[in-house]
Amino acid sequence: GALRAAVRDELSDYYRLVAVLEAQLRDEGLSLRRLLVWLVEPLERLRLLANACDACAPQDLQGGALCASLARLATHGDDRVRDLVEGLLAKTSEPVLAAIRRWVCSGKLLPDPAGEFFVQETSDEDDFWAARFCLRPRMVPAFLSEDVASKILVVGKTLTFLRRCCGDDRPSFVSVDDAAFTYGSLNLEKVVEEAYERTNQRVLKALKEDFRLLDHLKALESCVLLAQGDFALQLVDGFDAAATKRRGGLG
Repeated sequence: GALRAAVRDELSDYYRLVAVLEAQLRDEGLSLRRLLVWLVEPLERLRLLANACDACAPQDLQGGALCASLARLATHGDDRVRDLVEGLLAKTSEPVLAAIRRWVCSGKLLPDPAGEFFVQETSDEDDFWAARFCLRPRMVPAFLSEDVASKILVVGKTLTFLRRCCGDDRPSFVSVDDAAFTYGSLNLEKVVEEAYERTNQRVLKALKEDFRLLDHLKALESCVLLAQGDFALQLVDGFDAAATKRRGGLG
């Protein structure tokens, strides 16, 4: 996935260096001392890269869980390790951040055959709001707090509810800052919070104004819950009429 692509980019840089050294060896000659000077830093970087891959490989990690594992390595005291892992994290988190952007802006999931995203769709149609979509805590990347991840889930669920149940297919934003959905962005939480507030207001407006929820609740209170006596009187009158008719039939 994304980690393989990031490692491939690192190896491509090394291969380019090898090609340069081969050209120098062929054209100008290359001493062992000079070769050592050229290769000390790249070989150290390759060693660190191998260690980072070894730390993730045994656990067979993907998606947000892989980002969380790399984030733990990024706390290393060695600046070289931290810089390398931060670069890997930036590329490894791209699919997760792209999935977050799609979910928060449109309430739709990107194709995720490997199950890497932390929002999962189930086949439960009976309890749409509570069970149709769920959060997988293990797949939440380390750069998202539990509160932000929960709000991301709710924003997408709300947009899906508006689209499927209210006929409202509008996105949460007309335009959004793409830079917010990049690794290390300080604006991601702000964008999620804004989407959370907007979608909540939209669903409340739809329920109150378009579907007149409060009017229906008041009618329910008046009729079924006996806030007014009309329903009870009609029910008693109906029973009385039915009882009278039955007595007449027996006579």
